[in-house]
Amino acid sequence: MRRESIEYVESIAGGESWDLGVQYNYLALVKSDQSSMEGDPGKKLELLRSALVDMSTCLRICTALFTSGQVPALAKFEEWSGDLHIQIHDLQPDPSSLKMAIVSYTKAVGHSNQLDHPTATAHLKWKIARTEDAANNYILAAREFRGAAEAFREASKKIPASYTTFNNTASYMDAWAFIEDARSHHADGDYILSAEDYQKAADALGGTKHWSFLTRQ
Repeated sequence: MRRESIEYVESIAGGESWDLGVQYNYLALVKSDQSSMEGDPGKKLELLRSALVDMSTCLRICTALFTSGQVPALAKFEEWSGDLHIQIHDLQPDPSSLKMAIVSYTKAVGHSNQLDHPTATAHLKWKIARTEDAANNYILAAREFRGAAEAFREASKKIPASYTTFNNTASYMDAWAFIEDARSHHADGDYILSAEDYQKAADALGGTKHWSFLTRQ
C-alpha cells in the first residue's frame, strides 16, 4: 500500500464527505490488487481484510451521503464489498463471509433496480446465486438463478445487439436453477425428482448456442 495514499486519506478525514468515502474505496481497490500479486496466503489474506475495512468505511460514509446521481457508484462499492468477502472466504472458508457477501450483493441489486439496469442486476443475481450455492442453500440459489435469467431476458429487450447472447445466458441460468432443484431433491432423498431436474437442466442447455455441447454424451 502506498504510504502517501494512506496519509492523504488521513489528512482529509477530519470531515466526512462523499469524496472521502470514495478515497477509502480507492484504498480498498489498491490493497485488493496487491493481494492478487501476493504469493504468501497469509499476507494475501491480511491485505484483503484490510481492504474490506476500507471498503466498509467507504460504504458507511457514502451510504449516508449519496445523492441520486451517485447511486451507480454506490452499487459498485456494494458489489466490490461482496467480492472482497468472497475472496476472503476462498482463502479462509467461513459461512459468515458468504452471508456478508450476499448482504452486499443484495444491497447492490436494490440500487441497480432503481436505475432500471437489468444487465447489472442480472450479473449481481448471478453472483448471489453462486454464493448461495457455495453455502449449500440450494433452494435460495435456484431462486436467484431464475431471477438472473429473468433479468438477462429483460436486458435482451433493451439491448437488441446482445439479444442472442443474453437469451443464451438466461437459458444457462435456467439450467443452473434446475441443477439447484436437483441438488435440493437429492439432499432430501427424492432421487427420481432429482433425476428429472437434471434432465430439465440438460434440455435448457441443449437449446442454447453456447452451452449445448455440455449435454453431449
